[in-house]
Amino acid sequence: LCSIFDKPGEVPNNSKYIKAANKTHTIRLKGKVMHRRLCLLNPKTDEEMQILNFGSCYYGCDLTAMAVLYNDSPESVAYSALLDSSNPAEVENAEPSGTEYSINPLNSIIAVFPNQGVLNPFEKRPLFFRFSPRAYHPRQAFTNALDLPPRRDIAAFMYFELLGTSPGLSKIEHSKTKLEIAIAGTALPVVFLIDQKVLTFPTTYLGQKHEKTIHIYNQSDHKTVNFRFPPVANFAVTPASGKLQPREKLTIIVMFIPHQMGTITKTLTCEIIGSMVNPDTPVYALSKPIHSVTCELTGKAAAITEIPPEKFNMGLKPLISNEVGININTTLSTLRRFHPRAAVLNSVSDSTHSPLVLKRNSSETYLDKFKKSKVAFPNDRTRSIRPFERGD
Repeated sequence: LCSIFDKPGEVPNNSKYIKAANKTHTIRLKGKVMHRRLCLLNPKTDEEMQILNFGSCYYGCDLTAMAVLYNDSPESVAYSALLDSSNPAEVENAEPSGTEYSINPLNSIIAVFPNQGVLNPFEKRPLFFRFSPRAYHPRQAFTNALDLPPRRDIAAFMYFELLGTSPGLSKIEHSKTKLEIAIAGTALPVVFLIDQKVLTFPTTYLGQKHEKTIHIYNQSDHKTVNFRFPPVANFAVTPASGKLQPREKLTIIVMFIPHQMGTITKTLTCEIIGSMVNPDTPVYALSKPIHSVTCELTGKAAAITEIPPEKFNMGLKPLISNEVGININTTLSTLRRFHPRAAVLNSVSDSTHSPLVLKRNSSETYLDKFKKSKVAFPNDRTRSIRPFERGD
């Protein structure tokens, strides 16, 4: 026996008569006819959802929303999610020019996980919807004349279609095997600004610091921004991270703290942090930079050399008192009275390397030469009376 019903409800109490072996048998049909029907429920209220509005987010960010797919039928059903991109309202049909921003296709802006599967009778399964707009730089444009990507209001329909439906159903009944939901969202550009593009610091000595200030602005009217400054060698930034409300201005202190000598040129980058969905597990989100602005930093570092006072050893001892090459400019006039003169070598009396012409034409007295003469420290190296090289 086979009966076909096109409306849900109780099966009418019909009787069927069958003649077999010269006897008449009566069969009564009883049952309940139900639709193969899918429902998309709100996970908090268990109410059916018709519209899913993501709100607004920046280009490069991902927004996620969860819904529950419910099989309201007494048998297992297979489903597949399809996005209707035949006539999207937000995407222009014309091919974008090479000097304008372009966005990713609609099927990559709106997605659902999992997009297909099999549901057991009266089973509920969580679905994760993702809204991820992206803006791509034009192929032919000057960077300094490049404007921000435009705001995009995106709307589309997504269908959850039952697989294996009977082809004999009418169009009205066949439409009931589809679950339709409207999805909407808005993509916004990041409007973030640093008031100075170049910072030049004066000459700073090692161990000291010099401070300058810059200002950052969040020029968006709708969204907050999370920012951070990655570490830069020889420079420090305070605060290094934070959040800016719409139309908020913040003062940033940049400190030049050199740890090496010379001219130091670095690039200070301010990154705007956005939330992106982990492709492996859509439940979790990752924080990654979606936009950045830069500021060039230049500073010159110098060192202050302090010569330690000389020390003397009373006689030849295996003890190093002065570092080799530090007190090379010590003269006899700078020595104190209690410093032993016998421990230093008077180089003024050595005329081996002095030209005779300078001696004859020199007007300096012996005392002047004696005061200006430099001294040597024979005890500055352990066992310095012997050759430095053992083989000599």
